[in-house]
Amino acid sequence: MRLFLTRHGETTANLVGALDTAPPGKLLTELGQRQARAAGVALKSEGIEALYCSDALRAQQTADHMTATLGHKATVIGGLREIQAGGVEDRTDPDSVQIYLKTVIAWATGDLDARMPGAENGHEFLARYDASIQQIMDGGHKVAALVSHGAAIRAWAALRA
Repeated sequence: MRLFLTRHGETTANLVGALDTAPPGKLLTELGQRQARAAGVALKSEGIEALYCSDALRAQQTADHMTATLGHKATVIGGLREIQAGGVEDRTDPDSVQIYLKTVIAWATGDLDARMPGAENGHEFLARYDASIQQIMDGGHKVAALVSHGAAIRAWAALRA
């Protein structure tokens, strides 16, 4: 199976550097909507048979824009959501962003016991993301795409590639 991992388009939270990880989350900006349409165009020739997305509004909006080109309505899978920021949710200060990044980097380098303050550890993240990927694989498609989130995609790919 070929699986295309796609990050959602730009959001209003991205503009201010906020840790926006809890669903439903912020909406796409105008640029984010254009990015989403461009992602659909970029994947058009890849033979996408199914489209999946997380339960965050930005991922669903991105998938909706991609649907216009790909012709497949997205299936929502909650486990594809972003790595939860927990105690630093919605914060923009450098210390909070560093806490988030250090935890994700710890996971990517093998310390799965590291825990996001007030949220999941690496084992819990991988369990939910792996289960979501397995659900996609069980769909029997030769080529599929998913719309998820930057940190989640990077961490999962680093640990599973």
